Amino acid sequence: MRATGSLHADFPLVKAVVVALLVLVCGTATLPARADTLAQARDAYRAGDYPRALALYRESLATRAAPARVAEAYTGIGKVHLKEERFEQAIEALEQADAAEPIDAGLTASLAFAYFSTGQLEAAQASIERAIRHWDALRAKPSRDEIDRLTLLEQQGHAYRLAQQIAMQRGEPLRALEIAEQTRARSLVERFLGAERDGFLDAERIRALARRVGTTILYYSVTGRELRVDSVEQEGQSWLYIWVITPKGDITHEVVDLRPLHAEYGRYPLNELASKTRRLIALGRNTERANQTFPLLHRLLIEPVLDALPRGAAQPLLVVADSALHLMPFAVFSDAQGTMLIDRYVLTFAPSLSAHAQLVARAAQGDNWRANPLIIGNPTPMPSLRNAEGRAVPLAGLQGAELEAALIANRLGATPLLKDAATLGAVLDGIEQRTLLHFATHGLFDYDAGVNEFGFVPRTQESIARKNNVVINSGAIVMGKGVSIGGVRANVAAANERVARIDYPGLLALAPPGDINGFLSARRVAGLQLNAGLAVLSACDTARGRVAAEGVVGIARAFMAAGVPSVVISLWSLPDQQTVYLMDAFYTRLDAGEQPAAALRSAMLATRAKYPAAKNWAGFALLGRSAW
Repeated sequence: MRATGSLHADFPLVKAVVVALLVLVCGTATLPARADTLAQARDAYRAGDYPRALALYRESLATRAAPARVAEAYTGIGKVHLKEERFEQAIEALEQADAAEPIDAGLTASLAFAYFSTGQLEAAQASIERAIRHWDALRAKPSRDEIDRLTLLEQQGHAYRLAQQIAMQRGEPLRALEIAEQTRARSLVERFLGAERDGFLDAERIRALARRVGTTILYYSVTGRELRVDSVEQEGQSWLYIWVITPKGDITHEVVDLRPLHAEYGRYPLNELASKTRRLIALGRNTERANQTFPLLHRLLIEPVLDALPRGAAQPLLVVADSALHLMPFAVFSDAQGTMLIDRYVLTFAPSLSAHAQLVARAAQGDNWRANPLIIGNPTPMPSLRNAEGRAVPLAGLQGAELEAALIANRLGATPLLKDAATLGAVLDGIEQRTLLHFATHGLFDYDAGVNEFGFVPRTQESIARKNNVVINSGAIVMGKGVSIGGVRANVAAANERVARIDYPGLLALAPPGDINGFLSARRVAGLQLNAGLAVLSACDTARGRVAAEGVVGIARAFMAAGVPSVVISLWSLPDQQTVYLMDAFYTRLDAGEQPAAALRSAMLATRAKYPAAKNWAGFALLGRSAW
């Protein structure tokens, strides 16, 4: 309905400095004789000549040296053994390095992986907890803002995923659930509670939340081969952990092996399945092939825990997704009989249980939601985008969006902001006092042009940084504006090291003037203090954003960060006429007294009956609190 495609713009970053950028650049300076062997070993290692590197590292130990040099030599030996999967030898070398001089958190996590791979689970747990404690302390520094903490956790997420694997192997699935919860929407929880407070739910508080909301919780976590020797290893997606928490507080779990999918879908099968399914549905191409994916996703994601899920129609189900699962249309997952999840459940989605607990604790809106609505439709003239030739081309107008806003406003007895009245200034004027927010306009992306939504550099697995002889040891790096590597912005050049700075991508188009470009950015939304009980983002792709270790960071999260407990979002480009029908049905149900999640389900089912193709109705979801 609203936009076809994505905007990739280079918006300035807040910080103009590089904090703790740990790089080793190959050089030609003259070194003391005793250092020559280590320098040669480093060069051999970077060149991938591991036998020579190993020999040189060992040679450097033949003479007496300072502890730091001994530690470097043993570290190099350990890294070679890790790369070649000789884990017993890697453990011996890294323990020697640690004895000479404490190794950093990244190597500690690698040591934990080696312990894990050799079945030494107690040692693995101790090592990974040590790494996590160190990185948590770095994130907690008062100088870190929310974007810093998002960026750092992206680099450190593999440690939490490995900690989950260790807990599972130790027969502690509830502990694995608690660890998974510590990464989800972490900066959002810290924003709600203050970064210094621990607001993450343990297993008992998770049970209590399920009882309180009276909803079955379906919780996912995706892990892979979590070894990061040089920060460029592609960990992939190998294991899917699923937990079900019932309103009675019962918790069950299952483990799904994703490795059989690698042959057809690559090392990141969930990413590929999400992108392929969404693309086929949204573009309306090859509907038969798209429909074939619905049973596959049901078998993969639902059937392993089906017996633990509630029976009957219209049962509440709260989904906490992970990784690419955030981008999947759960509503259309269908069993062998063709019954879809939307037929059985009132679906709601949460960025994390800890964040959800904060949202449901807020005062209920009740009948107040109608009191002071803000309704936006078809802002025109639309703002412009630059085409390939650099020419400014205005976005197309949206007649359906204008009709949608007018219908909703008429139902609520409100005055909408349509066409040239829907400027940024007009929208922001008093927005913090509004009780309902509805945007019917274009939605776009603005994450870095050089990386995809999963944070990888498209079409290449090679590190641009390493091509330019820059080795980045990720884990504690925050990059700002103006940093480049080999003429490429560091945010792109270092993306394969997972150190790309994570901001709030996402834009809603509004009418110029009132702002230079006429866009309401996610970053600006996140800085507001909103009091609305519901925001309806009836625009393209508002469920999407940057898929990070914390979850999806985008425009929907920005509204939550600003205080809105329930946000209606979309997974793809929306068809105009059908969306008008769906939204009119949604507000009809709300007006009749249905709660937001139930009203959205009713509207989606009504739209499916009239416009059966999944692209017309299945792209909507409710993120956050299901009821006023």
